[in-house]
Amino acid sequence: AMLEKPRKGKLFVKGKEVSRLNNREISNLYKQIGLVLEEDLLIDNINVADNILLPLILRNENRKEIALALKELIPWLNLEDLIKKNTINLSASEKKIIQFARAIIVRPRILMLDNLFNAIDNNIEKKIIFLIMALNRIGTTIVIFGKEPSIQKIKFSNIFNIKKQQLLEEKIELN
Repeated sequence: AMLEKPRKGKLFVKGKEVSRLNNREISNLYKQIGLVLEEDLLIDNINVADNILLPLILRNENRKEIALALKELIPWLNLEDLIKKNTINLSASEKKIIQFARAIIVRPRILMLDNLFNAIDNNIEKKIIFLIMALNRIGTTIVIFGKEPSIQKIKFSNIFNIKKQQLLEEKIELN
């Protein structure tokens, strides 16, 4: 997710070698990445709505478009009861859902999900999978680390494992 520069080797994101980019170019690339980490990345002293909308606010998006984006996302992820709460009062799984909402509200080109599916309610998991597949259909690259969804399998075009510091591609049999 370009949070750190590679210590060795080369990292290419959207065809650009990250180590050769200046800060502005990295910032522009980073705006195209939606990220849900296992750690809590939410801001504790603002409410759920503001946490979700933060990327749109930072981009100076139109207020009406911001309100519409949130209005569409709230029922999809069952956020009605959480939207005005402070994030410090949420459970770990609720915080994951809020991070996911913040990651997808900008329709990222790359979506990285680190153990998103740990302790997520089955009904919400189905909705998250639907949103992931919809994003993938419009061209978003989805990268899932850790536990796969338990309810519904996502059909991956490529699966990779890291073993002994090497990236190995698994063979996928197409039916």
